[in-house]
Amino acid sequence: MLYPNGTTSRPKVSSPYGPRDSRIGISSFHAGADLIGFDTIHAIAAGRVTFAGWMNNAAGRTIIIDHGGGVTSVYMHNDTHRVRRGDRVTEGQSIATMGDTGNASGPCNHLEIRIRGKRTEPLAYIADRLPRIPAPTSATTTSTTGEQDMIQNIKGKAGKRSGGMWLLKDGKATFLGHDPASTLPYIEDEGVIRNLAKHYEGLPA
Repeated sequence: MLYPNGTTSRPKVSSPYGPRDSRIGISSFHAGADLIGFDTIHAIAAGRVTFAGWMNNAAGRTIIIDHGGGVTSVYMHNDTHRVRRGDRVTEGQSIATMGDTGNASGPCNHLEIRIRGKRTEPLAYIADRLPRIPAPTSATTTSTTGEQDMIQNIKGKAGKRSGGMWLLKDGKATFLGHDPASTLPYIEDEGVIRNLAKHYEGLPA
């Protein structure tokens, strides 16, 4: 899932979801979030367009996407539409350009997310479903012997860390992990090996 700016970076919010002051002539509860700072609106996830057109004088030009499982996303105040009712869209696909149609004080993307018809805070919903970067695997640190073993592997000689990846720093080698079944070729450039070895005391240059 992505934000409607097509990225994993949270867009700027001009009017958040939730209670607001009704004395300025609008509803006392904002059922979506008004987003600004980008021009092209993207689908937050794959789905089917169930509505694309003029909704009413409040919402203006609007797109609704059914993502399945009872989840729909709604994009209001659009300028131009790039999809039509019945279209299948992919995550991040460009669907509209930002506008100020309907009751909008300026160009914005009013985004709503509805779960079985019930509105929820859209940015929090998306944030919980953004792509996650896998955490690095734990590393073990070895002595100079490990560095020498790493050099042997680079040269293609027999070693205990075949197919391994190492981080060389401050006279130590940190083993980042290896695949015993790896078929990746070794680096055999002697110049590369010598340059690596020069930086570590006790290793042959």
